[in-house]
Amino acid sequence: MSEAVKPKSFFRRSFPFWLMLAIFSAPFIAATFLYEGGTTFSLGKAGNKGDLISPVRRIDSVQMENLLGGSINSDDLLGKWTLVTVGSKACGDACLENMYKMRQIRLATGRERSRVNRLYILSDENRKQIATLLEDFDGMAVVLGESGTIEAFNLKPTPWQGEIEGGIYIIDPMGNFMMAYKPGFEAEGILKDLKRLLKLSRIG
Repeated sequence: MSEAVKPKSFFRRSFPFWLMLAIFSAPFIAATFLYEGGTTFSLGKAGNKGDLISPVRRIDSVQMENLLGGSINSDDLLGKWTLVTVGSKACGDACLENMYKMRQIRLATGRERSRVNRLYILSDENRKQIATLLEDFDGMAVVLGESGTIEAFNLKPTPWQGEIEGGIYIIDPMGNFMMAYKPGFEAEGILKDLKRLLKLSRIG
């Protein structure tokens, strides 16, 4: 009688072990799948997140012309988290909204705001209008987005975006393009992601 019960008892004793193993293994399996796939991953609106770029795309070193004079090298962004958007004259209110969002998101990080950069890549020669707008967005760097600049930043559209212009992107302190938000994405979602990154990261 006792021998017949042993298999069932063994299963009951070992079940918690296998359950814990499955729980702890799942994130690593998912991460491996995303890395090997080399694509983007989105949790959708329910998760209130943008698109995670996996694997991340390293930004190449590139010299950029500063709208207000002088130049900026992409290496100057290293050491901080950077919110980036790309826009032109045709982008209109959508790009102005992105500038506002990035300003408010940075302010909302509170004491961590010194760890956050903002960069606007101007994809045309509409300097005068943007220069005027900068009076309301102190601290935002604006550079002329020549084709070499766009290529250096590796801002290729994700399946959920369609186009580069009008989106918001996050570059980590190591110079990796690692998150993307399609045009019109809620600022609250971007802020949530950025706060989590600032909390988990010991750099930048």
